[in-house]
Amino acid sequence: MKKYKFIPIIVLLAFLVTSCSAQSDIPGEITTHVENSNVKADAVQPKINDYTEPMLAFSTVANTIDETYLDYSESYELISNLENAKIRTNINQSIESVIHKSKNNTLQIERSLYDASSNAPLQMKVTGKPLYFDNQVLSYEIVFKTLTAGDEESNSYVFLNYDLASGQSIKLKDLLPLDQFYSQMEATHSESFDEPFNKNTISIYNLNESFYFSDKNSAVFFIRPFELSDKQKQSIKMPLTGIQYDPSKKLIIGAATINKEHIENTDFYDVFFSYPYFEGTDGDYSKINQVIEQHVNELYDYGTNMAILDHQVVEPPALNDLDNNITSPDLDSVETSDPESTNVPDATESIDSSASEFDLPIYWYNLSYNIYTNNEKILSFGLYDYQYTGGAHGLSSGNFYSYDLELGKQIEIKDLFEPKFDYITYINDCIYRKIDQEVKNDPDSNYAYYDFNGIDENIKFYIEDNELVIFFDQYEIAPYAAGTPTFKISLP
Repeated sequence: MKKYKFIPIIVLLAFLVTSCSAQSDIPGEITTHVENSNVKADAVQPKINDYTEPMLAFSTVANTIDETYLDYSESYELISNLENAKIRTNINQSIESVIHKSKNNTLQIERSLYDASSNAPLQMKVTGKPLYFDNQVLSYEIVFKTLTAGDEESNSYVFLNYDLASGQSIKLKDLLPLDQFYSQMEATHSESFDEPFNKNTISIYNLNESFYFSDKNSAVFFIRPFELSDKQKQSIKMPLTGIQYDPSKKLIIGAATINKEHIENTDFYDVFFSYPYFEGTDGDYSKINQVIEQHVNELYDYGTNMAILDHQVVEPPALNDLDNNITSPDLDSVETSDPESTNVPDATESIDSSASEFDLPIYWYNLSYNIYTNNEKILSFGLYDYQYTGGAHGLSSGNFYSYDLELGKQIEIKDLFEPKFDYITYINDCIYRKIDQEVKNDPDSNYAYYDFNGIDENIKFYIEDNELVIFFDQYEIAPYAAGTPTFKISLP
């Protein structure tokens, strides 16, 4: 039996008034939250049920970017009146993090690859709006529309769904079992897929960002053209019937997640960091935020120093001066850092006269994150590093942190099992069986090239949906094309 049992509790549907503010000062931060401009207090009216109480209102955020390489505009709606400030902040910041990540990645790519002699600027328009809400759920749509120099238009869609009483995201399997979903897909749109229907094709699709509620008891699954096969020339909107969403299974969030950013570009490196700050009021969250700051600063120092030295610059900049005593992500070992942030010197001020004989590219350093569990008992999240310093592709890796908020300690993988339980053999057996099963189903799949030889106690993991997820970095057990393999392990 596992030691950590994440037992759902009934969430009160009455919204609780909290004293959490939408933005807090952060000790030792390297950048402030990017504020939005041109806010209009315009309410929108998506499809709603007649009985809806309270009625949500939304304000509009609008921004533009006019560069030689990018013509960009965004207009999206944020909740303006949800009584629970912690939940309102968490949902709004979640929406903005998706938009900001796409915007800044596009900026980074277009700035690096733009050729003024042969290219017109990329045109990109982003819109975000609520599609449906009632007194329990909110469905939100983000549309990314791009227009290239050849007037080729491309649209992509992200759908976000939230439980308004808990602040948690709603996933597809919260509505209906995945086997039932696959059966509906096969029965309704079999003509759109390669024969016979292969659920593995859709299982790699981002299921949780591809559906939205159409009313209290119905939802729609959306698939872009050509996503599943060459035969699928039109988008597919598949009604999901027989859904039974139970909000009582959602635990309330432990702390609102604020999306922090650091964006910087020079002649030698291009940095886009997006990382979480947990707006909690107790000491645990403060220490966790410092762990994140430590990771951010180490990645920044490593990347910018290497970029500057490789490009023949004498004096690398320093981001800020964190306390040298911060050496471990363990909650009890993290000291308070200096709240004063420092300015980053301009790297172009100290160029060595002996330039490199190689035409080095601008180095890219990205940091993104994902929150897997965030409730009043457990917090589990991942920080993903990406670097590109030339060659065919970049390299990425993940670092994961899980905390028992009730005990005030970081969770080790052994803590998820009873003492003396041979969890390493158990996990190894689960992974071996999964690989064998996938190879049997498809001998040409990436699984056929996995070279898995077992885990040890230092394996990377996170906790999602009451399951243990084992994570492997690129090249760790598989070729680059396989990405970063993950395996979900049921806890005994």
